[in-house]
Amino acid sequence: MHIFQIGNSDAEHVRLSFEDADLEHGRLYCAITIKVDRFSGDITADYEDRDFVKLQSDLTKLHETLSGTAILYHRDEQFVLQFEGDGLGHITISGTALAYPTYGNKLDFSLAIDQSYLPALITQLQNINKLISDVVI
Repeated sequence: MHIFQIGNSDAEHVRLSFEDADLEHGRLYCAITIKVDRFSGDITADYEDRDFVKLQSDLTKLHETLSGTAILYHRDEQFVLQFEGDGLGHITISGTALAYPTYGNKLDFSLAIDQSYLPALITQLQNINKLISDVVI
């Protein structure tokens, strides 16, 4: 199983996971788990391979400058994550999850991290993007 996770499994976290078989024709089918404060939920969403490449690039820039925005954007806005740096090392992650693409119940949430979390997130994305490029090519 391949995982992109923000936070700790035992506490607040956002986790996108997929199996090798979930990668097909440049699409990545993810199981998404969200646990924030007293709320939790699970959805599935599919992404295009370039969505994770862009997020890796944007998070790398955010790590270098500590300011700016990095976004994992879903074409149907079913699951969107936005990382916002304040220039001082504080990162606010805001997200929106819809039960189904473009409709259904909605969960808006936010998490706070600092820049020390970014290298691990970038490494997770590098591993995912390597896997995607090996399968897609």
